[in-house]
Amino acid sequence: MAMKSAKPLKTAFFHDERCLWHSTAGLFSLFLPVGRWVQPPAGAGLADSPESKRRILSLLQVSSLGAKLDFLSAPMATEEDLLRVHPQSYLDEFKALSDANGAD
Repeated sequence: MAMKSAKPLKTAFFHDERCLWHSTAGLFSLFLPVGRWVQPPAGAGLADSPESKRRILSLLQVSSLGAKLDFLSAPMATEEDLLRVHPQSYLDEFKALSDANGAD
């Protein structure tokens, strides 16, 4: 009896441009704080800059590995999603700090 060959599974690579903009260094672009509509400056003096992360994405896309990946973007996490791994008190404090323009 001949076995049907299963279609090979693809590996997904989840990417969102906003992840490249993440900064914990309190960066500014000219006089505006980084975030929302303001992208961090290129090579902002950090090893973990948007350009270093974008370089990895570019290398995947131009290599033969890129053709074997499904490039996807994950949906925004809901509060229900966050509550699976964080207590409500943590989310409340995080929101209060974020509403006050962030904190260390």
